[in-house]
Order: sequence, then structure tokens, then C-alpha cells
Amino acid sequence: MNKIQVKGDEKIQRKRRTRAIALPQLAASKISHKYSGDSRPGVSTFPRPTVAGHSQKNVSDVRLRTKTSYMDGGKTMKTNVQLQRDVIDELQYEPSIEAAGIGVTAKDGIVTLTGDVKSYAEKWSATLATERVSGVKAVVDEIKVNLPYAHERGDADIAKAALQALEWDVQVPHTRLMVKVEKGRITLEGGVDYKYQQTAALNALRNLTGVTGVVNLIHVKPIADASEVKVKIENALRRAAELDAQRIMVDVVDDKVTLRGTVRSWAERSAAERAAWSAPGVRLVEDDLSVTA
Repeated sequence: MNKIQVKGDEKIQRKRRTRAIALPQLAASKISHKYSGDSRPGVSTFPRPTVAGHSQKNVSDVRLRTKTSYMDGGKTMKTNVQLQRDVIDELQYEPSIEAAGIGVTAKDGIVTLTGDVKSYAEKWSATLATERVSGVKAVVDEIKVNLPYAHERGDADIAKAALQALEWDVQVPHTRLMVKVEKGRITLEGGVDYKYQQTAALNALRNLTGVTGVVNLIHVKPIADASEVKVKIENALRRAAELDAQRIMVDVVDDKVTLRGTVRSWAERSAAERAAWSAPGVRLVEDDLSVTA
């Protein structure tokens, strides 16, 4: 009786072992047939998806390459949070700015600055620092200038200081400019021959104590024909090391220059504008360049 029971138990155990081996093989066969097209029993492989522009690779390779490209910046795109973080870091890195008083929001490449600063120079520096960050396509400046009591000045004192600053700057034709001041806000009017003279006038006033803003109404007088200006600008773009001139188109009508195409950063966009403004007789530059991160 005991022998019969032992033999029966051995048969049951052999059946169980055979079944345990057969089930994984069957499952593997179904998986391989479903995902890889391989019908060989015991072969279980993951699908090999096709990625545009690449040969077939296994799943882990595809995920790894995608993650690396994104984390390296890949010049693809930044999320709103990443862009906001980069702008905040740049503001904190700039020594002329008290970043704690500035708020930053970012959406689709458009960065909005809010908060309070103690001078117009700091407000201007915050805008420039933001424009330097890769991925920034536009800046909305809503920062308010709240002067400390010690920096407050009357409009008459500001006007006097502004006239003196313009007179002492060798790049500014001060006799051709007029200064108006209202509640700390300076308005510049007049005409110059070159864009750099206009820029020099603005720079001379930006850091004056008591100034809360500068309005630029200076116009550049035309002194060259359109075809000559177009050639000079295109040559300047080709000479610029930081620019890819083939991606930028230049149109000139009278004294107005229009830039079209794409650049890789706000810094490149500024360089293209600077090249256009450097041509003699340019009164207006319309920048239609798109920043592609």
C-alpha cells in the first residue's frame, strides 16, 4: 500500500515539473510572436520601434537617447519651469541686481518681470540679463522703480545733470538734442546721424541718480541710399563670427531696414540689430527675427 502511494506521488511530482517548464515556454512563445515576430519557443524580446532618422534600436536605447538629448539642452526646447529657473539664476548671478525683489514668470519663451528695484539702471540691467538667457523669445518688463529717499531728486536737478552728462560724452552730438524731465522720467528728442550716437545718449542718462525712466524720441537722419545700405548690412552680417548670415534676410526701403529669418539666441538677435543699425542713414530697424532655442 505504501509502495503504491509512493509511486503515485512520484508521478504527480513529475507532471507538476513538466507543467512548470512548459508554461513559461508557451508564454515566451506567445510574447515573442506578438511583439517581435519571432515565433521560436523560449525567445522573448521587446519590440524594436523605428525612430525617425535612426535605425531600429531596442527600447532602452531609444529612451536613453531621448533623455540625454533633452537633458543636454540639445538646443530643443525648455519647459516653462526650466526657463524660469534659468532666468532667476541669471538675475541672481548679475551683481548689479538685487534679484530678491524681482518676480519671474515664463510661458512659451515669453518672460515677464515684476517687482520693485531701487533705480532705473537696475531695471535696465534686469532686462538685459533676462535677454541673455537661452530660450527667451520676448521680455515683458513690468518692474517698478521705487527710489530710496536719499536718491530722490527734483526734475530741475535731473535736467541739469542730464545736460551735463550729454555734453561730457564725446559720442553724443549734444547740441542737436533736447531734454525734458517729468517726475524723474527723461524724454530725449532731436536728430543724429548714426544709431551709436543715439545709444550713447541713452547710456549717458541711464545711470543718473533720481531717474525713473528714459524715453527715446531721437531720430537718425538718412544720409545713404537703400541699395548701398543693404549691401553694407549683408557684408557686416557675414563678417560677424557669432551670426549665421545665411539664416538672415535683409530688406531695405528708404531708411527702414527689416530683418527676417531665424537666430539661435537673443544675443544673436541683438548682434544682427547692431549690424543693421551700424549702417549710415538707417532710421528704423524692424526686427522680425525668430529666436529658435
